[in-house]
Amino acid sequence: MTIHHHVPLPLARATRLLNPGPLVLVSTVGAAGPDLCAVAWAMPYDKEPPTFVLALAEGHLTFANLLATGELTIGLPTADLLPQALLCGSVSGREADKWAQSGLTPLPLPGCQAAGIAECAANLGCRLVDPELARDKGLVLATATVAYGPADLLRPDGTVDVARYPLVHHLGGRRFYAAGEIHEL
Repeated sequence: MTIHHHVPLPLARATRLLNPGPLVLVSTVGAAGPDLCAVAWAMPYDKEPPTFVLALAEGHLTFANLLATGELTIGLPTADLLPQALLCGSVSGREADKWAQSGLTPLPLPGCQAAGIAECAANLGCRLVDPELARDKGLVLATATVAYGPADLLRPDGTVDVARYPLVHHLGGRRFYAAGEIHEL
């Protein structure tokens, strides 16, 4: 067992020390049209029903669409979609059509207004649980109503086959981690 020598770290970077879950692409639709947004802070919250929590800034068109409809789709991109994810996290949906710019393909999901993303490893159609929590704190609590992905996404033990579908974690800035590799864009 190694005892590490500890020194003070920048508190402004503390959130980068605890990366709760994979980078996701959030799809919504509203009066201003459909939008995509990359979200680095997403994690499971409960198993029954499957519920997730995401941090989403209220200035985003995605946020406005979510509050208007109460629906979103969470897409799980793989490492090959990093350029598209970076675009979706860097460009405002009020100024650009991110679907067209990214080249991503909308995937209709049963019972969901917001499209899934055909290129993502999986898509979760969700309903907003607590609009007040979202408005007050920017925390989106969402319950999945449908889940779609390729038949070989899950291994026999029920875990994601990350060798075949390398999910992505945001390390901060333009650095990402997926399946044993660092990707710097």
